[in-house]
Amino acid sequence: MRTGDKWFSEEGRLSPDRSVLVVQRYSGKLGPGGSDVPLDFSVIFKPGGNHGKLFFDFYETGTGKKLITVTASFGIILPEDAFVKTGWVTERYFIIPLDERRERCLVCEFGGARK
Repeated sequence: MRTGDKWFSEEGRLSPDRSVLVVQRYSGKLGPGGSDVPLDFSVIFKPGGNHGKLFFDFYETGTGKKLITVTASFGIILPEDAFVKTGWVTERYFIIPLDERRERCLVCEFGGARK
C-alpha cells in the first residue's frame, strides 16, 4: 500500500544491487511556486505556504513487499527540494538529508548480516 497523495518521481530510486526500491511521495499544501500550484505573485512572500508530509516507502523488489515507510514533515521547502537530495550511497545505505546544508542526515541501512 502506498502512502502520500502525489508522486515525486514515478520511477523511484533503485538500490545499486536492485534489491530495494524507494518510492518518494508527499501529501500537503504547496504555496506559490510549488510544482503543482500556479505562481501567484500577490502571495509570494506569504509565510507558511508549504506544509505537509514526506513519505519514503521502501520495497523489496524480489517480492514487492513493503519493508518500511519513513515519514517526515515539511514546511517552507518544496517536497522536490528534499527528494532530489536523497540517494543510495551503496546497496546497503540510503541517505535522507535533514537540513539544507546536509550536515545532518538520516541513514537507512538495508541488508547485511543481522546478529
